[in-house]
Amino acid sequence: MEIIVRESANIKMAMGSHKRVVSNAEKEKKKKFRRSIVAARAMKKGHIISDDDLDFKRPGTGIPPDMVKHLVGRALSVDVKIDEVISWDQL
Repeated sequence: MEIIVRESANIKMAMGSHKRVVSNAEKEKKKKFRRSIVAARAMKKGHIISDDDLDFKRPGTGIPPDMVKHLVGRALSVDVKIDEVISWDQL
């Protein structure tokens, strides 16, 4: 019984913590693997953005795709090129 108790403590220690720690390297990789909202076509200043005007591509350095509902229906304040990452200051 003593061996079972001692070894069960070793198992608990081997399982580690339940807390997830994200390293700096993982944070940098997250930017590369996530997606951003980009222009699916070239658009002129004043254009009202629709779903068809937007695409989602890597890297994830711009507005995340889950924010798309906040872009649709808004007008551009500048010209945007195809595949250009959309930013808030362009609206």
